[in-house]
Amino acid sequence: MVCGGAVISRNQIVTAAHCSISTDDPSLQLSIGSNIENTVEILSVHRPPSYRSDNGVPVDDILVVEFQSGGESITSNVVALNTNASLPNLNTELFVSGYGRISIQRDVDDKRANSQTLRTVRVPFVPYQQCRTPFASVHTKTALCAGGKNMDACQGDSGGPLWGWVRNERNESTVMLFGVVSYGTCNAHRTTVYARCSQQAID
Repeated sequence: MVCGGAVISRNQIVTAAHCSISTDDPSLQLSIGSNIENTVEILSVHRPPSYRSDNGVPVDDILVVEFQSGGESITSNVVALNTNASLPNLNTELFVSGYGRISIQRDVDDKRANSQTLRTVRVPFVPYQQCRTPFASVHTKTALCAGGKNMDACQGDSGGPLWGWVRNERNESTVMLFGVVSYGTCNAHRTTVYARCSQQAID
């Protein structure tokens, strides 16, 4: 299964728990950006004890994979975890990245349906009260919503990062990870639900 993810330390990535990565897999192939590939040994995987399926919908859909420390191409792509409970919000400029489907007209098994390069698109933040209209089972403490307006994640983007530029305590602009792609309808007029990736959630 091909999934997205985000590098959160020199030897850890975070992705979606439903991607089913386990220590039974001897190694993991990481594509950093569009053209840098690394094969790393999986040391351990960590799912929240609360990860479950609620009427077919994943809850606490986070998986942290610890691997044999990679090279500079990995460490130079580490993103910060969100520590601010008030973010993201309507003023936060959000982006989602992935290699997922770019054509819903093609068959899901048609490789041409998926992007061959890493793509990034800006997606609007969607408040819970609006998100719960199509997705009544959204868990407000562990998930957040973004997308629609002809820009969204799709199949093959699971685990991919929802991120944005924010100012840190030194007033420097830094990339902040807010969530990973969990589920949705692959419909550009609907929203996608993301598993919230705060520092507290990962710890």
